[in-house]
Amino acid sequence: MAQDPLGPVTRALVGVPKNRLRLVADVANRLADKKVGGDWHKKLSACIQEGLPAQMSKASLPQPHSLLRRLTPDLIIPAVDGIEDLDDPKVFTGGVDPDLKRYNCNGKSGAKLATTVDVYELIEDGDFQRIFGGQGVDLDQLCLTPHQIKLFVINHREHLHPQGYATFFLLPSSLVAYVFWLDARLLEVHVHRLAHAFVWYAGPRHRVVLPQLTL
Repeated sequence: MAQDPLGPVTRALVGVPKNRLRLVADVANRLADKKVGGDWHKKLSACIQEGLPAQMSKASLPQPHSLLRRLTPDLIIPAVDGIEDLDDPKVFTGGVDPDLKRYNCNGKSGAKLATTVDVYELIEDGDFQRIFGGQGVDLDQLCLTPHQIKLFVINHREHLHPQGYATFFLLPSSLVAYVFWLDARLLEVHVHRLAHAFVWYAGPRHRVVLPQLTL
């Protein structure tokens, strides 16, 4: 039988008053999403066993940690009908990753209203889950559709990384698209899974484009 990583916490939940379970569930979900370190398993279990206080201070809960610094705010992606995708050699003249089709992320995505986005740069090393997971919001709120990404590239290409390094966009279905210049004229687009374990180093200041959020 597979070991339950939250086994100690699950067992400790026995007898916890119902009015405290919501707080327990919130912290446990953070653990399950791997947004906090393993040490919180022990802390949460200890709190439950001792009897959770009616209020736990916000500062005592694990806080999101962004690896990004905002570089350029308030860029607009026009409204889209969702019909177009990234498989366009007229835009990506340097090449289109065949994994876009393999991962089935290039179909019709539905209409979207005009969207304000911000461009960030990576200032700490991290994999995709840390890069996108450090914003303190559900990842669904950070996604752009293939049609939106294509329009960003067309309308705001001067905000792509100018030195041949990647500019990242979070796609639905836990995928990350990234665009880079092969030379002064040729753009290439690739896709990876969000769970891809490769660590991107902060030195090149890779860029990330996110919908503007009110946090």
